[in-house]
Amino acid sequence: MLKRYLIIGLIISITSMSEGCIKDDFYDQYGQYQFINETNYNITYNTGLESFNLLPKSTTTFEEKSRGAGKKAEESNYSSPFRHYSGDLVIKFNNQRCLVNIKEEDVHSIRNIKNYTAERVNDVTYKFTYTFTEADYNLAVNCP
Repeated sequence: MLKRYLIIGLIISITSMSEGCIKDDFYDQYGQYQFINETNYNITYNTGLESFNLLPKSTTTFEEKSRGAGKKAEESNYSSPFRHYSGDLVIKFNNQRCLVNIKEEDVHSIRNIKNYTAERVNDVTYKFTYTFTEADYNLAVNCP
């Protein structure tokens, strides 16, 4: 009977030691999201997104930490910081003209990370840049 308990204890010990040696393939990855306003207009967002507001001819950066899989960060592991916002996204230019109900599939959508310029900073960090231009202002309609 004692022999059985010794064998069970040995199995548990070996299992515990081998689990400690298993390395997961997850790591902290960092996204730096830079927003550039090349227009002459104030850019403002819905309530709750004020940290993304931009003065004319200015730049702001937002940083976000997430979990990545694999050996190093890959551009395809990231998504727009607006992915968490489930409401209708409205971008206002001087509170007069608006880009209304922006969806991820829209042309030049701020919700789609593919519309950002990506740059690897290091193995665990990417910098994504989105630039507002006069073309964005020209797509906007009069605000409701």
